[in-house]
Amino acid sequence: MMWLFVLGGLIASTGSPVSARCQIELSPPKVVVEYGDPFSVNCSSSSDHIEGMGWESPEGGTGFMNGVSSLPLDVDSIALWSINAQCYVTLSDGQQCTERLPVTVYKTPDSVSMPQPSPTGPMVEGQKYRVQCAVAEVAPARHLVVQWHKGDEIFSVDEFNVSSVSPLNVSSVRELTAHRDDSGTRIWCEAMLNFLPAGPQLPPMQSKSHEVIVLLSGEGCSLILKPSRVVVGFGEPVSVSCEAARPVRVLGWESAISASHTQQDLSVQWKVDSLIDWIEEPICYGVFFTAPRQCEEKLNLVLYKTPDSVSIRPVNHTGPMVEGKEYQLLCEVQNIAPVQYLTLRWYREKTEVYNHSFSDLTSSSPVQVSSILLVTPTKAENGAQYRCVAELELGPEGPQPPPTVASEPLNASVYFPPTFLSPEPEVVDLTVGAEISLNCRAAGNPTPVYSWQSPHPTQETMENEAVLTSSSLLPGTYTCTASNALEKKSKQFIVKAKTKGV
Repeated sequence: MMWLFVLGGLIASTGSPVSARCQIELSPPKVVVEYGDPFSVNCSSSSDHIEGMGWESPEGGTGFMNGVSSLPLDVDSIALWSINAQCYVTLSDGQQCTERLPVTVYKTPDSVSMPQPSPTGPMVEGQKYRVQCAVAEVAPARHLVVQWHKGDEIFSVDEFNVSSVSPLNVSSVRELTAHRDDSGTRIWCEAMLNFLPAGPQLPPMQSKSHEVIVLLSGEGCSLILKPSRVVVGFGEPVSVSCEAARPVRVLGWESAISASHTQQDLSVQWKVDSLIDWIEEPICYGVFFTAPRQCEEKLNLVLYKTPDSVSIRPVNHTGPMVEGKEYQLLCEVQNIAPVQYLTLRWYREKTEVYNHSFSDLTSSSPVQVSSILLVTPTKAENGAQYRCVAELELGPEGPQPPPTVASEPLNASVYFPPTFLSPEPEVVDLTVGAEISLNCRAAGNPTPVYSWQSPHPTQETMENEAVLTSSSLLPGTYTCTASNALEKKSKQFIVKAKTKGV
């Protein structure tokens, strides 16, 4: 008898679900394992109608084992980031069912680092700073948790909605406002993979800490900017007020394009109808009657521009991709500013698979940047669409939601060799004069072509179709070959004579 392994929810002739009759149990029911480590899972069935069972897995697969009701899957060293393992059970009436084993393969980070806050140097009270936690080569990123520490306080926790299971470089970026109470404290981040409650509890990895030094800006100066931070689109108007909280001789703005001053009022306005100067740095200054007699406040001004274009293309490759090979996709962003607020998000269909920030760059004028995504396509990704989205995260003072520009989708065509649903030889009973069908249909891209070989040279010519239907086949072993540009695969059909009425 030939055992046909079929994926799907089969129903037995009695009307009861096959899976209920199989009574499959996996121990443990799921696996969390470090890359390169071994693991073992046992599959058992308490059914009274079991004929045999097997494990289908790219590592440690057993094939069909007749007459057993318990079978382990033993993997000496896991070398894949994604593994599709399932136990299948065949009942005595030929029906089958399966149980999938969830396997999570992880890798702890190579390093966790925190560069100097941007801008560098001592912090100035009231100004905003960006801090970044860079986590190198961690997998899977969806289980990564980054905690931000300031002194004895955890002030932020970051998680990542990333579907990729292979190692990635990820970053957590936060914006801080310097306060005098923070001076002298230390700030750091730590990253850990969280598999609780069912998985292992792994220790966190910490970055080096940075001491916070806060300079007291305008103490006793009494200059107040309203608002203190401004985000303006290129060519848009802007207006900011500078107010003095005590009597002032002269109050004014130093500006390359819109200087102003007053000797009477306690407030003065900086106003531009269309801001197009990328290096503009307005500063409010005051000359007072009492000490401190002179002081100034620099406006935190962000002039931004969305990109002219966002495009995506393969690198050093044209035409379809081949399953299992590694390729590079390039996302190019033209004329965007300021680049340090840019995040490029890669999507496969609607799922974000990678993001790339540029917080380490400092240019305030428009630049061109790019990001590369490494892909190793599977046959399931044939026809999938990849997109790259440029997002400017300009903080609470900026537009909400953050402005985005997306590339046109890139359609992935993935070639893969012919794959039979069940490659094992198939036994077919032949009743003389009755019509039988031999189904050799296989999935593949390009679409497979088929050829048949008969054990009987004198037999009529066999059509090169996926399904061979005939009432004149003779007993013997027939071989079907499915071929495409990548590979040829064959399957045998053993036709046995059967007497009528038996």
